[in-house]
Amino acid sequence: MRTVSTCVECGHKTVEYRRGIHREMVRFLAALRRAGLGTLVDVRSLDPATAKASTDACYFVHWGFVERPSRGLYAITQAGIDFLNGATAHKSVITRNGCVVGFEGEVTVDDVKGFDPATDL
Repeated sequence: MRTVSTCVECGHKTVEYRRGIHREMVRFLAALRRAGLGTLVDVRSLDPATAKASTDACYFVHWGFVERPSRGLYAITQAGIDFLNGATAHKSVITRNGCVVGFEGEVTVDDVKGFDPATDL
């Protein structure tokens, strides 16, 4: 969800986004886990559906689930593995002009709509 407003102090446009965790993002995270903790994965080496998910999954950096040392390269972190194993995480990240300003809600991998750990992991 995107909210556009004007800064009351300087008058510039500000854009705020709420980005939630969804099925394709979790599938991407699972693909990184298959590569192993800390192993860099080039998204071009993944199947097209999983690679497409990386466009949203790059936001997992805000949750600390992945590291992204350069464009197109990702590695899962221990926090990402913990989430896939059932740990609770924030449901959404809120960014304003590209900077994290907060988080909302709680979610586990079992709560992600359309994601089935039995078949998607």
